[in-house]
Amino acid sequence: MKQKFTLIAFVLFQTFLVAQTVKIGETTYASLSAAVTAAATGNTITITGTITQTAQITISDGKNLTFTGQSSALIEGDNTNRLFSITGASTLTFTDITFNSISSSSQGSVLLTNNNGTDITFTNCIFSSNTTTNANGGGALYISASDVTITNCTFSSNTSTSLGGAIGLKSSAGVTITGTTFYQNSASNKGGAISLIETAQLDLTNCTFFENSLTVKNDAFEGAAIRANSSGATFTATNCLFYDNKDNDGDFADLGSVAGTGSSIVNSLAQYINTNVTNTNSTVTGSDFLSTSSLIWSSSLNKITYGAPSATTDDTPIDFGSDTQDVGAWDSKINIFKGGATGAVEAWTTATNWSNGTLPTATDNVAILTGGACTLDGESTINDIKVTGRLDIKSNRVLIVNGASDVTGIVRYARVLTDDADLTKAWHLVSSPLSGEVFDATYLTVNDIASGTDTGGNINMGIASYNAGQTGAAAWSYYNTGTNSNITANSGQGYSIKITPDGVTTGGEFVDNNLTFEGDFNTSNTGVTTASLSLGFNLLGNPYTSFVNSATFLGDNANIDQTQIWVWNATSGAYEVKVVGASFVLAPAQGFFANVTTAGTLNFAEANQATTGNAFQKSSRTELKLVMSDGESNRFAKLYYMDETTKGFDSGWEGEVFGGIPNSLDVFTHLVEDNQGKKYQVQSLPLSEMETIIIPVGVISEAGKELTFSMTGVNVPSDVKIYLEDRLTNTFSDLSDSKTVKITLTEALNDVGRFYLHTSKSALNVDDVTLDNISVFKSNATTLKLVGLPNGASSIKLFNILGKQVLNTSFIANGVKEINLPKLAAGVYIVQLETETSKLNKKIILE
Repeated sequence: MKQKFTLIAFVLFQTFLVAQTVKIGETTYASLSAAVTAAATGNTITITGTITQTAQITISDGKNLTFTGQSSALIEGDNTNRLFSITGASTLTFTDITFNSISSSSQGSVLLTNNNGTDITFTNCIFSSNTTTNANGGGALYISASDVTITNCTFSSNTSTSLGGAIGLKSSAGVTITGTTFYQNSASNKGGAISLIETAQLDLTNCTFFENSLTVKNDAFEGAAIRANSSGATFTATNCLFYDNKDNDGDFADLGSVAGTGSSIVNSLAQYINTNVTNTNSTVTGSDFLSTSSLIWSSSLNKITYGAPSATTDDTPIDFGSDTQDVGAWDSKINIFKGGATGAVEAWTTATNWSNGTLPTATDNVAILTGGACTLDGESTINDIKVTGRLDIKSNRVLIVNGASDVTGIVRYARVLTDDADLTKAWHLVSSPLSGEVFDATYLTVNDIASGTDTGGNINMGIASYNAGQTGAAAWSYYNTGTNSNITANSGQGYSIKITPDGVTTGGEFVDNNLTFEGDFNTSNTGVTTASLSLGFNLLGNPYTSFVNSATFLGDNANIDQTQIWVWNATSGAYEVKVVGASFVLAPAQGFFANVTTAGTLNFAEANQATTGNAFQKSSRTELKLVMSDGESNRFAKLYYMDETTKGFDSGWEGEVFGGIPNSLDVFTHLVEDNQGKKYQVQSLPLSEMETIIIPVGVISEAGKELTFSMTGVNVPSDVKIYLEDRLTNTFSDLSDSKTVKITLTEALNDVGRFYLHTSKSALNVDDVTLDNISVFKSNATTLKLVGLPNGASSIKLFNILGKQVLNTSFIANGVKEINLPKLAAGVYIVQLETETSKLNKKIILE
């Protein structure tokens, strides 16, 4: 309440300070009529604050004017005069203006137009509590023989003692209304909101008519919202919502028309239309069919809003039409899960299971309603969520809820864990990704939590919290059937858990090896704040159904050792440190240790959620990050060493340098085998061959630059050294242990050939370089490229498959050489390379 009060007070204070002005450019006028009189065609009249107009403004000389509102612009009348009378062929535009409480005995209390050639546009305007007592009607607007466009406007509480409570249309008027709300407008008869006579034409799209009324019982033509009173008048309403529009007897009376008008509703929802209005793909119920959708008037939005229903069987205006918008003027962005009938579970990732026919997006408000059951086996980001049915999220899958959560049904998150008969093994650090979970007797049973007997004969269960500052057995407090009551899992707190699957899945038990959490989503804008923590190591955990970057978490909390966290690897049975430079990503439900340096609380920011990240308890990999700086900018190339990758191309593990823009400074690597000359920012190599692999390093830089090379984020065995070879100077520079090397370029570089990266347990020199790591490939139609050559004299011969020599040339090399090829047929060739110290034969294919 305090926030709301403060906001309202600020708005009122701000409004009080706003100057009430009417301007053309920088010139201020005493009244709106004075500004119109002074305006030249093409001028813009700016209205600020509240203006009271005491006389009718007539525009008869064909002026083309734009009226723009600023700072809650509002125009009031004197309860006597119409505001505007347009009698000349003018083009007028009104934007962001409220017309309020203007009363007149003339038709169209806000505006009358009756001139051919007049074109008027209203955008984001509000017409409120305007009244006419004229027999021709039009409580706010009366439009005759003119073209008018109305977009994203609101007409509320306008009245006419005759017809057309909000708008009266006559003659050859052509009116287009889009995204507009008509609320509680009233007429004595013939069109509670809009009335059409003679040859008026009206086209409505995405509009809402709510609680408009007739104060006198009409004939069978009805029309508490719209009525066409003449056979030449026609209206078409597309994707519109008509609800609770009634005559004075309380009967539904949305749309009426005399015979022969050709009026129709298309892809719309209504409660009543008479027989002269054509229905195309619309629902007309004759009943109170939307009461469960909570239609309400929003005074802040000046629109009708509605929430998701509670069950899949409830009627709703959501996505009824042919597009993906709601029926009516306000798109709620609600996307209802329509699959998963009672007793069945269906996929979130199937588009046809959703009300709008597409998967939820980040702006959607998702509803999983009573009678529906949904399983998420993927990643999704949404705005709000309402669950009165059931939602199951599978292990390592992600749902980010950026808005509010309303869960009265069931939401579950499953986490796959390993198990081992040895009670000392297969423990896991976990946390609940949902709020409100309780570790009680039922939880222990359905999740197959391990158990053992303590010294007092009570049962210790395999759920334990960590006691900061304690050591040995005192560090852990187990759920004990003799001493412990139920434990409510605090969001952001970690627990150590062990399971012993029993093969039973009946009686409500979950699938074996699935640890399941149940509760609501953590959606606070301020994130999740842990309970007060003590100095030293504390067991924490990811409180979201999403991945969380540990580096961002550490950076957000100054009272913690911001350089590292520790995770438990259940496979190796050891704690592993994850430094901030590695940006380790915590999976949903993953626990970890952090070192609190100042007692207090820690915050898990809601914004630090991601849909992708490392797998749960994924082992750390060996990696190197080569950093190159020219003193102003840094560039990097990263190497991963893993048993499952090769020296060639590995799909999903190699990443090229971005080629969408030219680079004046960059560092990259080439593949060690099957080199095709592509530049990689990330390359993956086999860990078992780490000491024998030589990686070509490419540099793009201008001449004269001083380049500094270093290593960061290094994770290699402690006895392995890292060397950068420079074949121009025949030197090896040790980059281990935070060492750096600076090199000033005498010429521009834009290729590989000069630099190479080595990892070795011993010192290197130029005599250690072999030809095994040389790459030979065709760089273009006429050029053969050799990468990895040692310095000195070399020669190359090329033989076709029949043994005929087709090329013989000698050259001086210092890392890379391009050889011009003769015209050769496609096929297999043998390259014979000879240097001052060794020979090499390689097979290549020329295409």
